[in-house]
Amino acid sequence: MLREAEELYESRKYIKVSNREQIGIDKPVAPGQQTHGHLENGRAVNKDGSLSHGGSPFYLTKAQEKALLAANFKIPKSRLIESEGDMVTVTISHELYELLEELKRHVA
Repeated sequence: MLREAEELYESRKYIKVSNREQIGIDKPVAPGQQTHGHLENGRAVNKDGSLSHGGSPFYLTKAQEKALLAANFKIPKSRLIESEGDMVTVTISHELYELLEELKRHVA
C-alpha cells in the first residue's frame, strides 16, 4: 500500500498557477477515471471540467482556469466545477428537503 502511494506521488506532475500556487496533475489509475488536477485546497477537477473525487461544487479562480486550459483541460465558461460523470450536485434548503421527504412518505 505504501509503495502504491509513493508511485502515485512520484508520477504526479505539477503546473504553476502563480508563485504561491500549483496544481498537481494525476493520470488515471482506475477504470473510468480521468486525468485530473488536485488544487491546494483539497478539491479536484477532471480533464473534462467535471468534479473529481466528490465534494461540493466550487469555482476556479481565473488563474487556476488559465493554468488548466493551458494543460488542455476543458473548463466551463462560468468556471463552476459542479458535476461528476452523470451525477449533478444540487443544493436545496432544509425546508425543501423536508417537504420532499414528506411527499416521498405519502407516495410510498
